[in-house]
Amino acid sequence: MSDYLAGDLSKTNGRLAQATSQDLRTLMLAANCYRQLGQQKLFSEKMEQARRIDDSKDQVELALAMQRIQLAQVDVSLFESLRVLRNAGAVDSDARSVVVQCAFASNKLSEAQLLLDQWRQEQPDSAQLEYLTAVYANITGNSADAESKFIQTIVHHPRHELSWLALADLYVRPPDVRFEQAEALLTRFVKLFADNAEGPLRLARVQRRLGRNDPMTTKLLSSNSRAEVLEMAKIASDAGDYSLAVKGLATANLATSIDFDKLTVSAFQANRKGNAVSAGQLTQLVSWGATAIALSGDPSTATAIFSGARDRIARLGRIQDLSVRRSFFPSNQELVEEWNAVDSPSFTTNFPSLEKIASPSIPEPPAGLALYIRLCGACHGSRGDGAGPAACNLYPAPRNFLYEPIRMVSATNRLATDFDLKRAILQGQPGTSMPAFNELSESELNSLVAILRWFRVVGLNQQYANHSDISVGGTNPTQLPWVEARSQPSAPLTIPQMEIKSDSAASGQVLFRAAKCTNCHSTDNGVANDEMDDAITNLFDSQGRRMRAPNLSSDSLHGGDEPDEIYKRIALGIPGTPHPALVGTHEEIGSLVAYIRSIRSTKSAATTNHQRRTFDLNSLVPVGLNLNSPPSLFK
Repeated sequence: MSDYLAGDLSKTNGRLAQATSQDLRTLMLAANCYRQLGQQKLFSEKMEQARRIDDSKDQVELALAMQRIQLAQVDVSLFESLRVLRNAGAVDSDARSVVVQCAFASNKLSEAQLLLDQWRQEQPDSAQLEYLTAVYANITGNSADAESKFIQTIVHHPRHELSWLALADLYVRPPDVRFEQAEALLTRFVKLFADNAEGPLRLARVQRRLGRNDPMTTKLLSSNSRAEVLEMAKIASDAGDYSLAVKGLATANLATSIDFDKLTVSAFQANRKGNAVSAGQLTQLVSWGATAIALSGDPSTATAIFSGARDRIARLGRIQDLSVRRSFFPSNQELVEEWNAVDSPSFTTNFPSLEKIASPSIPEPPAGLALYIRLCGACHGSRGDGAGPAACNLYPAPRNFLYEPIRMVSATNRLATDFDLKRAILQGQPGTSMPAFNELSESELNSLVAILRWFRVVGLNQQYANHSDISVGGTNPTQLPWVEARSQPSAPLTIPQMEIKSDSAASGQVLFRAAKCTNCHSTDNGVANDEMDDAITNLFDSQGRRMRAPNLSSDSLHGGDEPDEIYKRIALGIPGTPHPALVGTHEEIGSLVAYIRSIRSTKSAATTNHQRRTFDLNSLVPVGLNLNSPPSLFK
């Protein structure tokens, strides 16, 4: 009982589990531990076991009453609830605790303060009192005071489990997120509270947010709970092992679009009931799961998942709109009928047809549109605009085929050839989330290439219309040549056989500095870094998005490591980015290729979306830079 009163709940449960007989007292104490830890399923299991004991009725009713009060599911006044619990034989600190938490849950903060003050006068050394005082500071918005009070509780009561967990939660809560402190705290927590299964799970989540994958933490995850299975799946996904991530999803009974639709329905219902936090968590799980499935090579299932989620979001928006209108016109039967129809499970949303993107002067989409939507729509968007439902989870962002040029090009006019497009589809792009679709037939590849070229024509016609006084379907004689010049690749760049000499890399290093490549690119060997003080770190792409030039030693090169591909990036530049086309002789470009190849690590760093976003957007941003207003690099 002393461990329980000190707040060491998991240790108490561990000892109770080893008891030779599970008598009523043992079951009720274990149930109270689970109630405090918020483990509803285990609490209910203990209640069921207790009900099988003949004289358990009063004890079970007391435990259930405490649970209802803690969750604010009673109408009795707080002080009356406290009196009833005491008279029923509840442990005094438990009775006070659930009543104070009821006050928190029902937003009766002035009464919570009175209860805490009364408790402090009568039992000033109570561990649970100190903990709930810190919770009160947290709820009332004084996070600094809450942090101080949680730390004070841990100092006075080192085994008070809930205080450790609450402090860790405080460190990961926006806007003052401190993942490093949370990691340090949870690392110590896992060692101190070995019986707490929640500790390794929370530590794994924090380490994943930091872009770390600690094998020791992963081993601590028992995989007994659905939450742990999903966390291990997310760790696998962050490491790029999407097949393992999908296996984890299947273990958690999330294998089909129907499984995810149930989550979407739950999120929809939670939102309808005003539980935005729960709805947000479920929605994030749907978004992440569908993205992992798409990247594992099953974009059709992912598209179906996203389609169902989109339908629910559209319905929710319509319901909210109708609710407002009904409040102004309560007797309008048409509004009532439409609201009932939209709120019905059988309701389906009619979205605009995708084919409507075409205009009279633009050819109809090629036959490969359905294949493109199935394979590529989840990330690049069904309209090719880079705004697919998975795009928010990916960094760098998927290409907008309407308005962005293809970056890895080989035509002399700096446009992508069919070879470039097919290569990107078949091999994927290192350093991004673009997977390899290497099992496509030649006809499927050709149909995808045709769709990408059609998107480019659509986008260019729209851009032309936006900057002229005619409509997209107009007949301005300069429109067609303007579009063709920006969409039709010329002949591929001819790359003579490169002769790598013994001094080629050394010559390339000199040219690397002379061409000011050190203004943007870093390396790991220190050769170029001595000139990085004047580096251009404020780089933006053609869409105004923050970007970073790769570390040529360790970062994955999006175009690949092959000498010919590096040659093309130097000679033709990278359209859509600040990287220029460098003018030089074949020998000079060849020596630059030799130098870059000489400093490439044999193992390029494999990075996650989170790591790339964190490093690119945070570590290179100078103080005072406003990322919301990037400079215009492309006039």
